[in-house]
Amino acid sequence: MDAHSWISSGTADAMKTLTDPSDKIIYEMHQYLDSDGSGTATACVSSTIGKERIAVATQWLKDNKKKGILGETAGGANSQCIAALSGMLQNMLDNSDVWTGWMWWAAGPW
Repeated sequence: MDAHSWISSGTADAMKTLTDPSDKIIYEMHQYLDSDGSGTATACVSSTIGKERIAVATQWLKDNKKKGILGETAGGANSQCIAALSGMLQNMLDNSDVWTGWMWWAAGPW
């Protein structure tokens, strides 16, 4: 589930009460940058869509003192997607108090 949908679907509210005495819970989300967030298109919505799409998740993580990871992300091999991914990753680095990392998804026929 993409980061924005994860928050808006109610899943985040249901999950925020989880506790671990060792404080090792990390919330895994996906975030693709194409028009429907599926990762099936090579075109990204805009050069800033990555940062925009993780903003709500970043704020939720901060508000709830949680940590997250992007378990899947990708974008097309073009300048707009490279800018969108770079902006998203820089934003995650700037908010490394809540983001623990990310993984590139590169499976499938495309």
